[in-house]
Amino acid sequence: MTRNGIQSSSLEGINGKGFLHGARVGIVAKPSPEFVAGVFGTWLSGGVAVPLALSYPEAEILYVMNDSVCSKLISSFHFGMLQHINMKMKCLHFLLPYYGSFSSLCCK
Repeated sequence: MTRNGIQSSSLEGINGKGFLHGARVGIVAKPSPEFVAGVFGTWLSGGVAVPLALSYPEAEILYVMNDSVCSKLISSFHFGMLQHINMKMKCLHFLLPYYGSFSSLCCK
């Protein structure tokens, strides 16, 4: 079913009724297509995106994740500090797929 061209499953996700049910998802990625995909994917799944800067020290990332009650973490790379944070936070960690550059996504 669609409403104004938007699938109802997308509307449910944006309204917080998707399968994440409002769960906070920390996103660690450089400004890239992967970051955009992570944010939109989180929103469309009914989650709340919590962007985390790569420049944050571990203590600051832990503070933000604890304060926002993040239960999941997605990143665009394997990073030793993130594995340590996952162990402390006991949250699920997912990797974003690599999309390449913005120019590779455009039609030529």
